[in-house]
Amino acid sequence: MATAPVYDPPFSRSPWPEPLPGDAVRAPQALMTGPGRIWEAEPRWQWVEIRVGGEWIPGRLERWRLHQGSREWVALVRYGTATLDWGWFLYDAATVRQTPRPARAPGPR
Repeated sequence: MATAPVYDPPFSRSPWPEPLPGDAVRAPQALMTGPGRIWEAEPRWQWVEIRVGGEWIPGRLERWRLHQGSREWVALVRYGTATLDWGWFLYDAATVRQTPRPARAPGPR
């Protein structure tokens, strides 16, 4: 008996690759819905490196979220150049770390 081929349309897959061990963890739905507060990131926290795909990538932390009743902080981080290079990640100093503000590119003033 032949089996039917498995059809895996592109819209049914996650747009992000599977995380590797040591990568930043995307925030679960339970921490993103329901009551909670969102804060703008202070300037000292805006420049970060985030571990994605087994590599440290420069990023910008834009907002913090704390779900009511939770002690887990969630951070909105934008990284890379692709449209989907952003996400809400569980904050962990081992996967999201502060970096100094990038130096301005040399050029005329």
